[in-house]
Amino acid sequence: MSNIPNIFRLKAAIQEYDWGKPGNSSLVAKYAPTSVGKDYKVDENKCYAEIWMGTHPKGTASLWDEPQVSLRGLVMSSSGSFIGDQLVTSTQTHQAKFANSTEVPFLFKILSIGKALPLQAHPDKKLGESLNDADPAQFVDANHKPEIAVALNDGFRGFVGFREPQLIARDLQNVPEVRELINDDSLLEEFSKELDRGSLKVILTKLLQLDPNYVSHSIAKLVSRLERQGPSAIVGNEEAASSIKLLNNQYPGDIGVIVVPFFMNLISLNRGEAIYIGADEAHAYLEGNIVECMAVSDNVLNAAFVPPETRNLSTFLSALTYTSRSPSYYTLPASPYSRSEMGKTVAFDPPLEEFTVLWTRLTGSPSTGSGPSPISVQKRLDEEYEGKEVLCAVDGPTIGIVTMGKVSIEEQSAKRESVELEEGGIVFVKPGSGLVIQVIGEDNAEIWWSTCVE
Repeated sequence: MSNIPNIFRLKAAIQEYDWGKPGNSSLVAKYAPTSVGKDYKVDENKCYAEIWMGTHPKGTASLWDEPQVSLRGLVMSSSGSFIGDQLVTSTQTHQAKFANSTEVPFLFKILSIGKALPLQAHPDKKLGESLNDADPAQFVDANHKPEIAVALNDGFRGFVGFREPQLIARDLQNVPEVRELINDDSLLEEFSKELDRGSLKVILTKLLQLDPNYVSHSIAKLVSRLERQGPSAIVGNEEAASSIKLLNNQYPGDIGVIVVPFFMNLISLNRGEAIYIGADEAHAYLEGNIVECMAVSDNVLNAAFVPPETRNLSTFLSALTYTSRSPSYYTLPASPYSRSEMGKTVAFDPPLEEFTVLWTRLTGSPSTGSGPSPISVQKRLDEEYEGKEVLCAVDGPTIGIVTMGKVSIEEQSAKRESVELEEGGIVFVKPGSGLVIQVIGEDNAEIWWSTCVE
């Protein structure tokens, strides 16, 4: 579609979930005027959880100036223009990564987490296809959903993957309320001895399928003991005590209050730190603000912290690999971005073909006098350098969101099309478009991007 510029502003979709932060305390609500529109009304009694930037049918973005025109519709009308011919068109000598696709290959998000998300896992491609075939109303796409999360500020916490088996076995043996729930000493002894995935699956299955009233009674006893004895009530895993009390306040009597702290790794992230979670990995984010990106899918298998009738227990339990890993396994380090000419951008590059997440940081230019001295001229040149980034073109689509400050973004063609964005503003960049990003004003600026590199 030749009438659409090479770069253009997007209007995102906002998702309201119970686990989001309420009202204007949510980063999602803070960004709403510039990510969705100035007429967006924030209700202090609602929870604002996610900003979606992509083409997923449950929340497609649209053109900022023409919101009746969806990004999904544009991509479907001309996938080569918006996803990239290299990515969607195969030839005799080239196999396209996303042959004949009419979707932006990633779903880019901002999350503002006020309480624990459901204990969940995402299916791999094979399972995603079978779930979509069997129940397209619940599983609206047939894709997998590996994802990364990057903390926007300090203080993100989340539970990810199974802890080392010896740590799980120790806690199951040491906490009488959990032993009571499992009610099978021989099974616990076998797991403590063998530390095998088979026994772990049997124990987890038994716990997740228990009668909710029985579970609630045991949790009440455990919480009461924690109130009396403090964190030392759980020998060797004192940090579990605070998690148990917090989760029970949020989801009273839910089996996740037991399963999550005792079976899973608690991971904390500071600003700019990231984790990667593959398909079939259990996780439950707890609190914080993050950038999240995933293969374009909304398939999820829930096992706790949701109403019993919405849980997918049998599929969740069969999908997991029951592989125990240390927290460091999930860390995704940043590295210099090879297509950055000014060195102001780093990349978070998971082992996927769908996306790479980028983080651009620019320094603002303080107001100074206009004296003619060579020193002040050089200072101004240095400040301009620090406030500017040049990103070389890629063969796939790019979506960016400004999370700090104000910037101008100009594409490097003869047209020199540009947009100016403030905090929360979102831009779509067509394949093959190089960019010049310049900070506007005295404040520092940050932009997060998701891109697909051939």
